[in-house]
Amino acid sequence: MGPQLILGQMSVQGILTDAVSGQPVAAATVFVAGTQTGTLTDEAGKYLLEDIRSGRVELIFSHIKYEKQRIDLGLVDRGRYDLDIQLQPRELSLETVEITAEVDKRRKRYLRQFSRAFLGESKLAAQCELVNPGVVHFRQLDDQTLTAWAHDLIQIENRATGYLLYFSLDTFALKGEQVTYAGKPFFRPLQPESSREEKRWQRHRRQAYYGSTRHFYRSLAKGVLQEEGFDINIARLSADRRSFEIVKPAREEDVVVRARGNGMTYLVLRDFLQVIYHKETAEATSASREIGSMANQLGQPAEREMMQQGNGDNARLQPQISYLYTRTRQTPLDPDGYLLAPRQAIEYGYWTSERIAELLPREYLPEEEDEAEETPEASGLLPMTAEDQTIPQRNGFQLTNLRIPLEEIRHGGPPKDGIPAIDRPHFLSAGEATFLSGEDEVLGVVYNGVAKAYPIRIMDRHEIVNDDFGGRGVVVTYCPLCGSGIAFLAEAGGQSRTFGVSGLLYNSDVLLYDRQTHSLWSQIMGQAVAGPASGIELHALPTTFTKWKNWRKQHPNSLVLSTRTGYSINYESVAYARYKMDDKLMFPVAHLSQKLPNKTEVLGIEIAGKYKAYPLSKLRKAARKGPITDEFAGKQLRIDFEPESGTAVFTDESGKTIPSLRMYWFAWYAFHPGTELF
Repeated sequence: MGPQLILGQMSVQGILTDAVSGQPVAAATVFVAGTQTGTLTDEAGKYLLEDIRSGRVELIFSHIKYEKQRIDLGLVDRGRYDLDIQLQPRELSLETVEITAEVDKRRKRYLRQFSRAFLGESKLAAQCELVNPGVVHFRQLDDQTLTAWAHDLIQIENRATGYLLYFSLDTFALKGEQVTYAGKPFFRPLQPESSREEKRWQRHRRQAYYGSTRHFYRSLAKGVLQEEGFDINIARLSADRRSFEIVKPAREEDVVVRARGNGMTYLVLRDFLQVIYHKETAEATSASREIGSMANQLGQPAEREMMQQGNGDNARLQPQISYLYTRTRQTPLDPDGYLLAPRQAIEYGYWTSERIAELLPREYLPEEEDEAEETPEASGLLPMTAEDQTIPQRNGFQLTNLRIPLEEIRHGGPPKDGIPAIDRPHFLSAGEATFLSGEDEVLGVVYNGVAKAYPIRIMDRHEIVNDDFGGRGVVVTYCPLCGSGIAFLAEAGGQSRTFGVSGLLYNSDVLLYDRQTHSLWSQIMGQAVAGPASGIELHALPTTFTKWKNWRKQHPNSLVLSTRTGYSINYESVAYARYKMDDKLMFPVAHLSQKLPNKTEVLGIEIAGKYKAYPLSKLRKAARKGPITDEFAGKQLRIDFEPESGTAVFTDESGKTIPSLRMYWFAWYAFHPGTELF
């Protein structure tokens, strides 16, 4: 399609299908590059993108099992455009993975190098985190070039600017001081925890915008370079090609041509352009001193000096100095501040230190944010009342009627619903669940005559499944940090509820929230701990944590949660493998005990308000001697323990079953510090 200008806002819809089988492709990510506009395809492969801004746009179609596809839109003033896409299946190779300390150490080193080069080393970059580093793969070439690739979107949480980025990485190479990468981002706004954090994000967004390439191109297109703080000079390589010479000061009319016929603006360069931004000084980071983006593409000896000019030891006293080179004489310029042929431009100097951490969505404009600050209603935020200001808030939740200490409610990293609950689960029969091996762990639930298995590698990524058992709503929950899987009836306090992941933790355990009242619920406590529903308890159902082969043997007609979750996620990898192997905790808890290693797996029971923990290792040892009995809380207990599956049934002398919960020792003790230990 030809790159014509899009006039007016529009929407694009279509269907994604497998180019070989013709079947619809569900859970593929479709987004407009560089914007906040994106969606997932539904079960029929359908997608709809609405309210796309004017200008040339590029659509990205991404699914881990298919080759990525990019489409340049060239539409003129159409309300809705139909665009069906066929995706080519990607050949999946099963590589042999070495599980050795040396391999793990090498990957950690590669990941550090990649993060430093990819995110940058600015103050903003220090507040960025790779959410899913496991999707990034590395290879060290013989010339000591580190290359990286990712078949899935890389997720970056930027707590400095308040965005969750999904980055489609095309290429990445790091050799010494030179880094080359290309790709397209998609943005999701995070939910601020407070008005103070929101203002901090606004400040950092302005900081990232002013002096950036977009600020420069937009000022150039509008003819306000000097007013916005930019000076430009024509530069060229010296005769020995080891340094740069300033040829002469440049004017806007020297580098810009405005065509009368089509109203287009063109950037016209015959040599290098030095760009100086005076309103901010350069940030002295090792990234801005040492690493230049795409510097190896020209192969000139003077590139290193180009990258370092204005970024030396006295950089804090100097303006931001960057260089620009274009492969073509004329490059079309979008009036909103974008090159319509971005691959034709190569940037050097200060601009190269502003990497992923400084990216902003196309929708962002500082003047619009200024207006929103003055009128909170414009952004959908009502002014806070005096009463609202006294209510503590976390991650967008008002913490009224607290039943747990406020200071022990911690932000886990993701925003509200950043870990997406599964609301429309799909199931396979036991025979159809070929993606599971016998050793895979599952959380099993039997209720209302229906048996279902929930693979842990799916639950690791979602933590909540809003399900139905024979007409009764059931919420199945799993906290990877605590190793705790619990199912509850979804009706509580006389109201049917659905649940999501709040992004908050208490004692390292997931806090759920119900979508009806936005109250917070503690998974291990089994009750609401903040909000209108505070104090209401959930009715827990028996759950079994075991291996798939054991569950299938006991329940051959069991249904199995499918990987068709509606999300483009690689469920073949283990999300918390390293965490499970290490005894360290990611978040502090109120109470810790040294009687057992933190992540010892235990079964915990409660009788008459008293608690006791049974380490699985102790039960396995005791089971070798015969039937296990115990006396606790005035009851004679029989424990039928199955060593292979790691499951147990506790019954008292009357034959009554005592419910048990399986989790890590640290989690059980954090919630029950007075517990006894078997």
